[in-house]
Amino acid sequence: MPRVNGFELLSFIKRSKLIIIPTIVLTTSCDLDDIKQAYLLGINAFHKKPTEPEGFLRLLKRLYDYWHEVELPDIDESGNLKQVECAGQFGKHIRPFIEG
Repeated sequence: MPRVNGFELLSFIKRSKLIIIPTIVLTTSCDLDDIKQAYLLGINAFHKKPTEPEGFLRLLKRLYDYWHEVELPDIDESGNLKQVECAGQFGKHIRPFIEG
């Protein structure tokens, strides 16, 4: 990435608490410190890039299929959570983020 490294980008995303951005790391690194730091910065998945094109295409298809089917909260055009009436335990925990 030309202007920031991956960890700087993940830090920026994590600071934007009201924005829903599913974050997947695709990398050539399997360094355990990199993996730990990435998860501490809020990623959803960490994948080592396959070296062969067929493996890379299989990985991309699995990721696409998963994120195409997963349920996400309602967000507006800017990626911010839409105001909702919260109920239940999840609502109790997320309400402070929605109300600011």
